Amino acid sequence: MTGSLCPLLAKSGHLLNASPTPCIAAITQEADNDRRQVHYDSNNAGRVPYPMTLLEHYKGHPFSYFFVSMLALILLSPLVGEDRIGDWIYRTLFTAMIVFAVNAASDRLLHKIVAISLALPWLLLSWLSGLVSWHVPLGLTGIILVALNFFVGSIILYKVSTAPKVDLDTLSGALGLYLLIAITWAVSFAVIEYLVPGSFAAEETPIPWSRYLYFSLTTMTTLGYGDILPTGSFARVWATMEAVTGTLYIAVLVARLVSLYKYKL
Repeated sequence: MTGSLCPLLAKSGHLLNASPTPCIAAITQEADNDRRQVHYDSNNAGRVPYPMTLLEHYKGHPFSYFFVSMLALILLSPLVGEDRIGDWIYRTLFTAMIVFAVNAASDRLLHKIVAISLALPWLLLSWLSGLVSWHVPLGLTGIILVALNFFVGSIILYKVSTAPKVDLDTLSGALGLYLLIAITWAVSFAVIEYLVPGSFAAEETPIPWSRYLYFSLTTMTTLGYGDILPTGSFARVWATMEAVTGTLYIAVLVARLVSLYKYKL
């Protein structure tokens, strides 16, 4: 390694008319650098690299955290009561969902601006209503949340379907988007019932949020247990559209991604 320095310098014309002293100094300096590198390598041999921090993992796997936030909202909803404490828990879960969803869909500046512009009104209205006991119509916050979810979901759908490689994070994005669709439809069902009372028939009145989420999941998976029914004309059409969307989503996108992932393996 050190012997290649002088011919290289000589070829470039730097040492054609020079004394050999610069060449000797250069060789000595390079030899010292080699010894330092060998000493550094021997001291660090066998050392395990520092583990990835949580922030680095979050930035590198946005879809995974997005999927976990969707799953947490769905699994915890039946356990949350309809009292004031339950309202705070719901706000926290929905806030986490919005933060992770916006992060997963905000690669471009324009997308980030639009997503934040939709998320901030919901966050302000939702949290202020809890802090100052200010009544905010469900129709207003629900419509904002539905618009935000549709915007973010469309971007995530594009990113997942056009991903250059299919890995576990990409699959998590596809699964998280499937759950986001169910949550969005559940919110829209609550908005429909708020705007047009009597659009849904259920044993519990008023219908709690967990029941809307339950109805949305059973509709999207075409289970249809029948214990909560859409009775309004628009509610029936809208529930049918969710069943069609869920069937096509599984049949087309998820099946394609899973097949590409298996092919890669």
